[in-house]
Amino acid sequence: MTLYSPQRSFSAPTKRRVFFSFHFDDIMRVNNVRNVWKIDHPDAQANRSFYDSSLWEARQLEGPEALKRLIREGVAYTPAVCVLIGTATWSRRWVRYEVARSVIDGRGLLAVHLNNINHHQTRRPHPVGPNPLDAMGIAVKTDGQLYLCEWSNGQWQWYADYTQSITKPAYIG
Repeated sequence: MTLYSPQRSFSAPTKRRVFFSFHFDDIMRVNNVRNVWKIDHPDAQANRSFYDSSLWEARQLEGPEALKRLIREGVAYTPAVCVLIGTATWSRRWVRYEVARSVIDGRGLLAVHLNNINHHQTRRPHPVGPNPLDAMGIAVKTDGQLYLCEWSNGQWQWYADYTQSITKPAYIG
């Protein structure tokens, strides 16, 4: 018997930019994810498979429009947004806006729970929070166009931070 196997050639992984979205209260656990390969690995820079394009520090800004602009700029050159989910991440307005920007701009979207990483003060995991992606949706208005909506106060409502119609993302069937 003769077995045939395709030749495989492996090349260095393509480094992609990613925007991490998170609730600031989870920053220590978020940094565990964001700093992967930086700590205790001899080939850290060569093996890191992403560039972090998210917003590292809190900034004093002049109102919501300035923060929206900052988020748009942070997400602009990334193919994906990764939501790092803690207990209360789902309720954060700016996390929802970062999810919305991903959908609006046609970027990939990924959610990862952080709660299995022990908190730096309590040394224990926190309760698992709801997935923020479950609190955002797309619906058709009476004009036949698609719009973003969000789960708020026990019901679906039109998303107020972006009121224009959107194109259906490729990953939605």
